[in-house]
Amino acid sequence: LLQEVVYLVSQGADPDEIGLMNIDEQLPVLEYPQPDLDIIKELTSPRLIKSHLPYRFLPSDLHSGESKIIYMARNPKDLVVSYYQFHRSLRTMSYRGTFQEFCRRFMNDKLGYGSWFEHVQEFWQHRMDSNVLFLKYEDMHKVIIQA
Repeated sequence: LLQEVVYLVSQGADPDEIGLMNIDEQLPVLEYPQPDLDIIKELTSPRLIKSHLPYRFLPSDLHSGESKIIYMARNPKDLVVSYYQFHRSLRTMSYRGTFQEFCRRFMNDKLGYGSWFEHVQEFWQHRMDSNVLFLKYEDMHKVIIQA
């Protein structure tokens, strides 16, 4: 949902267009395998790029300068359920273990992107930076439900 909202606002797009496009082509994921970074170079300004990387691993250009970062934190209980479902849905290298095993791996920082606690804390420490907007998934859904 956030990626669609950001795309619509930044591009001045018509909400009806979202259903007609592949949003992942408009907002590529920085760390996912691409043929190379040409897809990012080809995007028109303002370029919108998704990432799940911890703050410390983002390109240094994002830490200062004109780039903006929107960070979405999520309740760890809901996140681990969603993350588990995501891993089970992958066509290649899908997770085959139980949910209990997955939770143990999550709590012991044995999944991609490292510790959830450190990940959130890194962005929280930068929440007052002029180029960082720190959002909470649950708050965003409260606003949508009220609307």
